[in-house]
Amino acid sequence: MEQRLESFLTLCDTMHYGRAAEKLHLSQPAVSKHIQSLENQYGVSLFTYANRRLQKTREGEVLQQYVQTLRYNEEKLMEKPLYFDTSFSGDYLQK
Repeated sequence: MEQRLESFLTLCDTMHYGRAAEKLHLSQPAVSKHIQSLENQYGVSLFTYANRRLQKTREGEVLQQYVQTLRYNEEKLMEKPLYFDTSFSGDYLQK
């Protein structure tokens, strides 16, 4: 999965930029840039601070659900590769 999305999910889990960076073996500024990049891409704030505590916005909650689904689907796809039948364009068979 794309590194920015991995950073986003890790930050959702830890709710702390430093701990997320540590888990990802990245610097804290790199995680911050990943989040800023996603926020710019989608035109929303994904996190906010309330009383010096990091919180997900509603948009962050929605994106988290989508990205978790993406991760799940990607993992399932890797578990059982698809075998394509070359006689039918776009069709596939599972073995």
